[in-house]
Amino acid sequence: DGAIMLREAELPTGVPYLIAIQPRPHFDLVVAKRRRLELRHLQILYFLNDCGSSTADEVVRLLNQSLKRTELVLRDLVEAGLVTRHRNRFTARSVSKVFVAKRIIAIEAKMRAWREALEQATANLWFASHSYILIPALNCLQLIREEAKKLGVGVLVFDGKQTRTALHSRKHPIPASYGSWLINEWAMGQLK
Repeated sequence: DGAIMLREAELPTGVPYLIAIQPRPHFDLVVAKRRRLELRHLQILYFLNDCGSSTADEVVRLLNQSLKRTELVLRDLVEAGLVTRHRNRFTARSVSKVFVAKRIIAIEAKMRAWREALEQATANLWFASHSYILIPALNCLQLIREEAKKLGVGVLVFDGKQTRTALHSRKHPIPASYGSWLINEWAMGQLK
């Protein structure tokens, strides 16, 4: 359905087997300027998105950043069309306009270590709207489903021929962190 797939993307919390990004139908695409963005840009962008309008001095104080670096990052974010500036205040643009991902689905695959898969799938919620484990058909599926449900994680079962959903993931809001923005920008790179 037009999903963008990322295999084994290296993130600070691990390497999910697969990440599927379902893009929004409409968003502002300013790819050239966004390709220059680094992790520090996405951290400040997430901060502005989460906290609202701020001055460069507030960003420096609250995120423990240098003023010179913060000013450069904010300038880049304005040039990329992700942030607006009004006098000395910076505001993140509406997520619906600039955030490509409608859904970010993380899938953690394990053959036997389902508890480890659940731990990683839970860790993936720092960036994903939906997180799943993918396991073979196991005798303890009911126990796995119960544990996954407590965590808000879904369960996919592969029987050797097809994959079925044994439990749907709870939906979590995105962007959930700068990790969501990181995945979003990787998806942007796939669009152009």
